[in-house]
Amino acid sequence: MTEDEYLAYDASHEGRHEFINGELVSMAGESEAHALATGNVLGWLHGALRGSTPRA
Repeated sequence: MTEDEYLAYDASHEGRHEFINGELVSMAGESEAHALATGNVLGWLHGALRGSTPRA
């Protein structure tokens, strides 16, 4: 599969997919519990780092 074929496929299909080494790979969807946990962690990090100088 070419990159253009993948982009056309992805635009016309539901769900999450990745394009790895020319192969179409399906990805699992995110559960509501996972989304809630992710949001909680990001909120905590935001509060914990407020006022600090960001560094990578």
